[in-house]
Amino acid sequence: MSKPYNVYNNLGYWFLIYIVLVIGGFYQSYFSVIFNPFPRLIHFHFALMIMWIVMMIAQPFLIKYKKLSWHRIVGKASYVLVPALLISAYLVSRGEYIRTLQRYTEESSKAAIQLSRAELLQKTALFGSIAQYYTLLFVIFYALAIWYRKRSLMHARFMVATSLTMLGPTVDRIMINVFDMHVYPLGLPIEVLAFSIADLVLAYLLFRDYKSNKPMKALATALGIMLIAQILYFTLQDSAIFSAYMAMIYRP
Repeated sequence: MSKPYNVYNNLGYWFLIYIVLVIGGFYQSYFSVIFNPFPRLIHFHFALMIMWIVMMIAQPFLIKYKKLSWHRIVGKASYVLVPALLISAYLVSRGEYIRTLQRYTEESSKAAIQLSRAELLQKTALFGSIAQYYTLLFVIFYALAIWYRKRSLMHARFMVATSLTMLGPTVDRIMINVFDMHVYPLGLPIEVLAFSIADLVLAYLLFRDYKSNKPMKALATALGIMLIAQILYFTLQDSAIFSAYMAMIYRP
């Protein structure tokens, strides 16, 4: 009787999908114009993202082929890479936030009915809400993966959850840039597809753990966090509380 397919032993192959997603999502806005003038910060941030994806792909292969010492070395390198990636993401997001606020302010000054400062901040916060969503989930899942680094079953599952935070920045861009879709039928927002894929992947893996009598804590926790975050995203993104939070962290 053949052994059941081991998803985690073959994660490296599944993570290769992100190469296609990154190329598809960022071809129009980055790869096709890479030699055009860009702020150095953009190139630096993108280089760190590529390094993270390479690391994410390499780690399961190092486990699969019993290169455990290299796996630990690469894992420790992430302690430097991830903070650098988060700092660069913050600086890029802050720049986009300030530029968007300036653009909305200029448009408002020329309109017949001008928006108040609070309304401008709320409109700008809505523009940057998705970046905050994925950054927060990335931090939570990566932190849990590191916390449980000595418990391989939980570590692998939280790393899967961490990897799923890459879906939004790629899938959303593919739908917008390649297929020119900004909403789905029935007026569903563009974020719904990436959200649904992440939920279904976690639910499927949770079901597999249930069927094979493996601990379900990690995936149940990840799925619960994901669902709560999605609910909060759609309920708070246009609220005064969220706009005040964005204004506080970016200090325009």
